[in-house]
Amino acid sequence: LVEGNNAFTRTMLGEPEQPLGLALVAGDDASLLSSLHAAGWQRADKVNLENILRLIRQGMDYTRAPLAPAFWNGRINDFALEKPVQSDRGPAILTLRLWRTAYRVGGKPVYVGIAREYEGIQWGLLHRVSPDVDAATENLVHSFKLKGQVQQQCRLHLVDPMVGEYLMGARFFSRGELWLLDLAGAPGIGLPCGTPSTSP
Repeated sequence: LVEGNNAFTRTMLGEPEQPLGLALVAGDDASLLSSLHAAGWQRADKVNLENILRLIRQGMDYTRAPLAPAFWNGRINDFALEKPVQSDRGPAILTLRLWRTAYRVGGKPVYVGIAREYEGIQWGLLHRVSPDVDAATENLVHSFKLKGQVQQQCRLHLVDPMVGEYLMGARFFSRGELWLLDLAGAPGIGLPCGTPSTSP
């Protein structure tokens, strides 16, 4: 499913960027989005002039602002979602980009994705990204667990720990771990990694 070059998202120029941080097993698109909505996530608005001007006016108060696309396996993300949170540094926005895959576990579809945390606005238009992508992913997992939606969970090693750079130059760091979450709870589903994780 994810190994080698396929373990990374890519920039619009095709350069490797952030490694995948999670894989979700869900019933279908509708049940996945329903679980995310129950956990406090909302779909990001579409990119258009009206919404870009709204972002310039409202900044971090616009918690459904359009998200820049990310690319995995030659495709733009299928879903983009956001969740306003309060971090140690003040108001922040967790973001999630998800892709459908052709893979199934226990007959249920698998989705892969990346999480980031936006902690401010720079140049009046672009979100400032927290460099700790692992913390963003763990906050996402925690949002599911608060609602009792995770039937099984574990983590596995995906890539070596790394420091990377986004297209616009901001840097990030990652332990290279992939969270696997079963949101479907169907009989016979077994996540393909060893000892289940008990955190966060």
